[in-house]
Amino acid sequence: MKKERLLIIGGTSYIGRNLGHYLSSNYEITLTYHNHPINIKNCYTFKVNLSDPIPFSGLKQCEAFDHIIWCAQPTDYSQSLDIYGNIIDINIFGIQKALEFSRSNAAKNFIYLSSGTIYETPDKLKLLDEKTPINPKSYYGFSKYVAEQICQHYALSTNMRITILRLFTVYGPNQKNKVIPRLWNCIKKEQEISLNQNVGMVFNAIYIEDLTKIIYFFLKDITDYRYDIYNVANPEILKLVDICQLIGRIENKEPKIKSVDKPILYSIANTQHLKNKFSQIKFTSMEDGIRNIFNEGFE
Repeated sequence: MKKERLLIIGGTSYIGRNLGHYLSSNYEITLTYHNHPINIKNCYTFKVNLSDPIPFSGLKQCEAFDHIIWCAQPTDYSQSLDIYGNIIDINIFGIQKALEFSRSNAAKNFIYLSSGTIYETPDKLKLLDEKTPINPKSYYGFSKYVAEQICQHYALSTNMRITILRLFTVYGPNQKNKVIPRLWNCIKKEQEISLNQNVGMVFNAIYIEDLTKIIYFFLKDITDYRYDIYNVANPEILKLVDICQLIGRIENKEPKIKSVDKPILYSIANTQHLKNKFSQIKFTSMEDGIRNIFNEGFE
């Protein structure tokens, strides 16, 4: 039986390459890259510069893709006007180019990986569901929400099904430059960690293997809908200080926590919509996820 064709835009990203590894036996996969190609068994690669006026022109000569997943990210998304143009170029202009390619390619299914940063950070413990008012404070969150609106326009005007997945704190083995790898590095080096009111943040996360399985469920989904939005996270509510203590126990080192007088941050997803969609999801606990990181290593 012929495999369906899948294009992963941003195939060298952390999520993109994990999807490539996980899905390569089920789909004929093409991974796009910008600077450096990635070698994943049974996957093709294709160089794409999203800043080009027609970045996917070379792919138009290929056989049509059944599914397209957006995993691309700007190289830097810190809160600075110096890099604002790059955020807009990739997250807004880039997604429109990808959707236009998908339309002309007659793709039937487009999955856009958005972010929980589109919600305003509450000042107390509050579950954020898909109907929570949108008020992004960061340039990155703003760009992701604008991209969602562009996706909706294409969903309403084409035959393509578009699914928005708002991700909350993705983590796992071989990740770098994110919250958990940075904490782990500080604890190993016995460096001080500043946490707001000795807590830091109250949040939920999603282990990378769980995320790849959830995306696979959406690829295989045959229910009839044109456009939908889902928060994606483990329902387990976490405190940053507890993660520090867990890493400390694994490394046999006491974390050096410094309490700072700043408000505790909250980013907690209500995932009921996702659970109603796929009741078979089994989530990896943070403790098991952290131990997997220790066993499998860092990038």
